[in-house]
Amino acid sequence: MNVKRRPLLITFEGGEGSGKTTQLKGTNQVEGFYSWFVKNYGEAILLKEPGGEPVAEKIRDILLSKGNSISSMSELFLFEAARSQLYSSVINPSLRNKLSVLCDRSIDSTLAYQGYAGNINRELINQLNYEATSGRILDMTFIIDVSPEIGIKNAKKSKGRGTSRIDERDIMYHQKVAEGFREIARNNPKRCVLIPYVDGIEKVQDRIRGEFRSRYLVKF
Repeated sequence: MNVKRRPLLITFEGGEGSGKTTQLKGTNQVEGFYSWFVKNYGEAILLKEPGGEPVAEKIRDILLSKGNSISSMSELFLFEAARSQLYSSVINPSLRNKLSVLCDRSIDSTLAYQGYAGNINRELINQLNYEATSGRILDMTFIIDVSPEIGIKNAKKSKGRGTSRIDERDIMYHQKVAEGFREIARNNPKRCVLIPYVDGIEKVQDRIRGEFRSRYLVKF
């Protein structure tokens, strides 16, 4: 029986070293959510923010390079510029063409990092997020809740992953990011699922699949 399912926009969020990218892509031993989603729900593309599109990738390089000194407001506008480019040229057209989108970070990262941790007015950020996405509403967000101490250690030891200028901010900053994500989850219980970080990706992956299955897969 073929089931017609509407395209979904799903995001994965969390602090540095939370393992969200691994949960999306998987490992040699554990199938990632993206592959599982395609098999069980429908066709999709996998993207990341900032990036996922040529112009947005150039902005990503500017944002993450440790050699760049960027003011907090400039940083915010750069993130929003990259987001606007990605949504206008890739995400919104894909959804209109009935293709689901799974994205590694999106609007909640900007609110957590630049708002809760960076002390920029959160109403301004919400408005900029709305404009950059053309008002696109997210269907579901998985937030992996990791302690900043563990997360930063994970980020620094990840193979093939150099640290960025954001990774190297002090622990207080990352603690504010973590609490920001928790508050975002509390404020958006219908959309957001807060998942505690645990060692071994299998348990987190099982929880992600279970939460998605309970909301979007047909039960027989």
